[in-house]
Amino acid sequence: MNIKQTIFLPFALILLFVFNDSAMANKTCCMRDIASMPVSGADESQSVILIGLWQEVLIPNAIDSECPHIDFYDMKRMGQLNMPKEYLDYVFKSNFSDNKQRGVCTLNLELYDHHHGKVVKQAQAIWKYEEVAGSKFRRAVQPIHEMARQFMPLSKTLSDYERAPESCSVDPEKDPVEPDETITVNISGIKDSEGRTSADFQWILVKAKKGEIVNGEEWNDYKGFKVGGGSVNVKYKAPSCCKKEEETVIVYNSCWQKPEHPGLPENKIGKATFSKAPEVIKASIEYDHELTHLFPCDGCYRVTRVTGKVPITIYLDEKPPRIRGGGKVKSKLYGEGDGCNVTASGTMSVSISGTVRKSNDDEQLLLVRFSENHPDNWTVNMVCPEKPDDSGHYPEPMDPPPRIKDDVWIFKLEDGFRLHLQGNFSGKGWNNILHVPCLRSCSK
Repeated sequence: MNIKQTIFLPFALILLFVFNDSAMANKTCCMRDIASMPVSGADESQSVILIGLWQEVLIPNAIDSECPHIDFYDMKRMGQLNMPKEYLDYVFKSNFSDNKQRGVCTLNLELYDHHHGKVVKQAQAIWKYEEVAGSKFRRAVQPIHEMARQFMPLSKTLSDYERAPESCSVDPEKDPVEPDETITVNISGIKDSEGRTSADFQWILVKAKKGEIVNGEEWNDYKGFKVGGGSVNVKYKAPSCCKKEEETVIVYNSCWQKPEHPGLPENKIGKATFSKAPEVIKASIEYDHELTHLFPCDGCYRVTRVTGKVPITIYLDEKPPRIRGGGKVKSKLYGEGDGCNVTASGTMSVSISGTVRKSNDDEQLLLVRFSENHPDNWTVNMVCPEKPDDSGHYPEPMDPPPRIKDDVWIFKLEDGFRLHLQGNFSGKGWNNILHVPCLRSCSK
């Protein structure tokens, strides 16, 4: 016997099969597996009769239903095959009670989504208690049939509950997007086929054709997101290379109901197409400078160290290509003198501009103009173990490396990723490195 039910009842012989309706091609038709749990408050034989009474109404309705496709399963057979009930999407749970004193029998029935712990719908049947030939269900047929019809059409009951995603809006926060840039793509208005907000437990899957979706639940080549309140923020990162190309972010729905992962994509429900801007390159200039200051006393010295990265942007669409940027780098001082340890820290503001040109040898050169501005004074901390009274915090002139003001420095491309200064500047204590990802392919 197949695990899908062939149910022999006093009232009907019912054979289940998979339903297929080509008329619903514009709607996602998923498969939903349902079974009836044993009736609480009834013995095994009573449970079989009661389940048969409501299923003889619901199963033909499932066979004739539209989306979703519905299969009923035999719980007893599932147990014999050691199949857990978690395999199912929904179960009918019920409770039977009889009251001889009041002369009534009551059957409560609910359709239960055990994956999310929610009752989809519930109904009740009441009939007059009358025991004939050992059976209490002689008057139960009509009330139970009427109770079962409250779940009909069963496909609509499930569709109204699930509200599967069928459409959405996909909006990137900016267009175009720069290489290596991360932006938010907002997916909103996630609606079912009737324009209702999809159920919060529904999954959508998102994929970018060229870039990367950096948040969400990873599943195969997609990232999954719960619909929640009908709006999802997706983090998209553009590719590093600078080739001009169009990007598409596609959103799919899923038939998967289980909460642990999003399952496989089903149908495309939305997309956004935008461009990656090859005319703009994000880069940085790294500061790594150190100057030693010696003083006319035994063991006296001070070292100033400047470190950090200053972001710059290279605008290749301008003629000639322009360079603009700015930021702050850290300055630290340490040293010894006259029995005291000296430390200080501060920041220096840097403004950068320049152009990209070709040399006579057809090399790519970056002519960079620095404008540096550091405070005239900083607070020096002195710790003097042998002269405690000299310890303290004192303002004094800042001792950074020589300030660059409106000097043009030339960088040349060496390996496509880092550019080094032309010439020897080691006498000034400078070791600037310009980091430019993918510049060679962008600037050809």
